[in-house]
Amino acid sequence: MLFIDLLYYAAGALLVLMAYVRSAFHMRLCHLAASSVFMAYGCLAEVWPVAIMNGAMIGVHLVRLATLR
Repeated sequence: MLFIDLLYYAAGALLVLMAYVRSAFHMRLCHLAASSVFMAYGCLAEVWPVAIMNGAMIGVHLVRLATLR
């Protein structure tokens, strides 16, 4: 199994974990982590739509996290 495949599965696991989190702040943190790993996967695998979309989602989550605290 390649490192890129492990990134893909790790990001998916973070999304599953997000379903079990109760607070909005922690849910955003999990999704931020998942988006970061998916963006890394997209860049390494050269799947640019995945990298660009998750890069945008990182910005959205950072803004929303700032408003939650």
